[in-house]
Amino acid sequence: RGRIETAEELGSRVEGRPARPASAGETMELERDAAKRSARIARWFDVKEHWVAVGVALGLAALAVLAVWDPRRDGRGPTGFAIAAVAGTAAITWLAAIIGLITTATRSF
Repeated sequence: RGRIETAEELGSRVEGRPARPASAGETMELERDAAKRSARIARWFDVKEHWVAVGVALGLAALAVLAVWDPRRDGRGPTGFAIAAVAGTAAITWLAAIIGLITTATRSF
């Protein structure tokens, strides 16, 4: 309720009109909407965590392959996998960072 009243007060100052108090129905509707938005944000956070788990496994697999692979001895063997694993890990890291920033920026709404 405090956020609603503060937003109304700031809006009235900008528009140069008197502030009007928030009604109980308006407050309940905004609270219900906030609950829906926070549930959506929580789902995105869960999606991010699952992708991070995939990225960690992919990164560890890339690390293991690159630790034992000797191009002079093994030739081009796991080149395709190594490139795909490293690129996938980087892409998942960026995805996690972007989703993390979005969820952090919207968690208070």
